Amino acid sequence: MSEQQIPFTSPRDRFYEGAAAGVTALIVEDDLRTAFALTALLQRGMMTIVTAESGSVALEILDQRADIAIILMDIMMPVMNGYETMSAIRQRPQATELPIIAVTGKAAGGERQRCIAAGATDYVSMPIDTAVLLTAISDCLLATSSRDAQSAASAPCEPQPTAIASVPADTAHTTPFPFPFPDSLKRYATSSNPLRNRRALNRSSTAIGSTSLTDQPSGPSPAP
Repeated sequence: MSEQQIPFTSPRDRFYEGAAAGVTALIVEDDLRTAFALTALLQRGMMTIVTAESGSVALEILDQRADIAIILMDIMMPVMNGYETMSAIRQRPQATELPIIAVTGKAAGGERQRCIAAGATDYVSMPIDTAVLLTAISDCLLATSSRDAQSAASAPCEPQPTAIASVPADTAHTTPFPFPFPDSLKRYATSSNPLRNRRALNRSSTAIGSTSLTDQPSGPSPAP
């Protein structure tokens, strides 16, 4: 009996099949042509794209939005370059683990190490190889998903209120009574005097809007 062959699906194929659909990406790029090309590429995978033409604008966007799931960061930008922008992003508590992929045309040796040291999660050189970029994006999103799942699994369970056994769980009251329990019922619970018990219950039933108790036994009323 031959082993079943499991077809291999590349990160690029999974991306175009919607693996990143609905994920919001921030593209930080001062070159409009490159920003347009990256936007068109990621939108083919049904991602939501936000763009920033400078590092300062990128920081403003991160401070205003909580849905950014990944950043593509250009390195060679005026005023505030990619290294400085990534370092500033990592100083924000909400972005310490936010995936950042550095995208640069610098060919100098050690460029990858410099990007990682500045805060990048991964590095892609230009001209961009589509397969390499989509693999980097897929790996980053997968790592984030796995980390979130582990955090959820290790989170302490919140204690759940216990419903009264005689009441269905979906209709049971789980909040405290808004008023103190009548002292008369407390006395009734510890009393052994039947007459005093009945009088105590009469007073308590009146307090909650009920009629007083009678000496008649429970059950259907006798026929006239």
